[in-house]
Amino acid sequence: AVDGREAYLTCGCGVVFPVDAVGGTVRWAVRYQRDGKPNAMQRQMYGNQGPGLLELEGWDDDVVIPFGRDLVVMASDPDLLFALDRRTGKFRWSSPRTSPVGTVASYCVGVHGRGLIVAGKNVVRSIDMLAEGKLMWEKEIEDSFGRGCVTEDSVYIPVKDSILQLDRAKGRELTQVGVAL
Repeated sequence: AVDGREAYLTCGCGVVFPVDAVGGTVRWAVRYQRDGKPNAMQRQMYGNQGPGLLELEGWDDDVVIPFGRDLVVMASDPDLLFALDRRTGKFRWSSPRTSPVGTVASYCVGVHGRGLIVAGKNVVRSIDMLAEGKLMWEKEIEDSFGRGCVTEDSVYIPVKDSILQLDRAKGRELTQVGVAL
C-alpha cells in the first residue's frame, strides 16, 4: 500500500516495513511471530533433517492498510491481524482471525470509514480500527465460495447460489438474491 511518500510492505515472511517511495530508504522493519505447524511430509522426504517448512495459518493474501496513524497488517503467516504505529513500527493492537465460536476469517473484503470488513467461508465480520481492533459485528453465513465487496452502505457476499446483502454498519441481513446460472 502507498500513502504519501511511504510504501508499506509485507510478504508473508514474518516482517513488515515501510520504504520511502522517492528515495528507497527503509524507514523501519518489524518482525512478527509466524504461526503454523511443521510440514511432516516435507520433513520425511528429507530424512527428518532441518526445521522444514511451516504449514502457515494466516490470511489468504498479504494486505497492509494505512489507517490514520496505524498500519493494519493482514499477512499470510500470523493467525491474527495487527496494527503498528506508522511512524515507529511500534505494536499498537491485535485482533484474532478466529472468533470465540470457531469461525475463521480468511480475506479482507474492504474498508469503509473505521470498519475493516473481513470474511471467510462461514463468516463476515467488521473490525473497528479506531477501537483497537474490537469486533463491531459478526454474521455467520452458509458456505461462501467467492469473494465479497463493500459499497457505500452494504456488504455483498456470495453464499452458495445467491448473493447476500448485509447492512455495512450493523451486519443485519438486508436481502438475499438467488443467482440462476
